[in-house]
Amino acid sequence: MKKAWVILVVALIGFGIYAVGYFSTYHIKGNEAAAEEFLIEFDKKKSGMGVSETIDWLQLGGSNSWLSRVLFQDGVYGYAHFVKGWNGKMKFISLGTTPHISYREFETDEGLYGVVFGRNDNRSIDHINVKTGGETPYEFVVEVKNQENFMVSEKLPDGIQGTLPAEFEVVDKEGNVMEAG
Repeated sequence: MKKAWVILVVALIGFGIYAVGYFSTYHIKGNEAAAEEFLIEFDKKKSGMGVSETIDWLQLGGSNSWLSRVLFQDGVYGYAHFVKGWNGKMKFISLGTTPHISYREFETDEGLYGVVFGRNDNRSIDHINVKTGGETPYEFVVEVKNQENFMVSEKLPDGIQGTLPAEFEVVDKEGNVMEAG
């Protein structure tokens, strides 16, 4: 009986340590306004990248990963990556800038997602043919017509890994291939 009590006490202490760590990590309220407020405050205190505002939000499929399209004070665009926990709150993962058109991959609880970020300032781009490189090439099409800023995700098939870098074939509304940059 004494052994059972010791095991129970050790398990409760272990769970308590886990819970404190978890709740201190997943502390951002699970909504866009709270995440934007966190980003601006994080930027002021730590990154100094000049976060101005969040423009759009994207959940990667049905996963627990969320991306925000971010506008920086110098006019550069980027993204912020968050993961939502079982407590309904978010954990901040990363903040980065993106060139005119770029590709990133994100590991989620549902597998790997490829995300294309970009600008379509004069809305002349109809779609982008994406061909990933790396260990296992993969091709997909991103529809962006009438979107000024975009982040579009593609769930990558199981077994695909290391898809960086990617090549882009940018196609206008008349079907002509355009310069990607």
